[in-house]
Amino acid sequence: MRGSFTQGVAALWIGEPEYPRIAAALYTAYRDIYKIDVAALETYEFHAEHDSGHGLQEEDIVASALEADPGFYPRLRSVCRDAYSAYIFSFDGYWQAATRRREFWSGVKPHI
Repeated sequence: MRGSFTQGVAALWIGEPEYPRIAAALYTAYRDIYKIDVAALETYEFHAEHDSGHGLQEEDIVASALEADPGFYPRLRSVCRDAYSAYIFSFDGYWQAATRRREFWSGVKPHI
């Protein structure tokens, strides 16, 4: 990262508040639906239990930086947009790591 500490924190802040719930859901789905060995799922179990407070700390850092310098917003917005794209694409990485298959997850058909 070539930006400031606050920009780095903002990039993490994008996904971390939701990640404990996502990690728990991934753990359950990979174990129960896809029958993946639980040894390959340790990271999801760990993050489901241990990440709950990080997002609030990151939010405080970002909010303080914006209060101190509202002109920081455009740079922060750009970092958050990029981090959100990376976060969404990371789910393919989770899938590949859990299944040990080098392929993109095709998802599921719409429920409607």
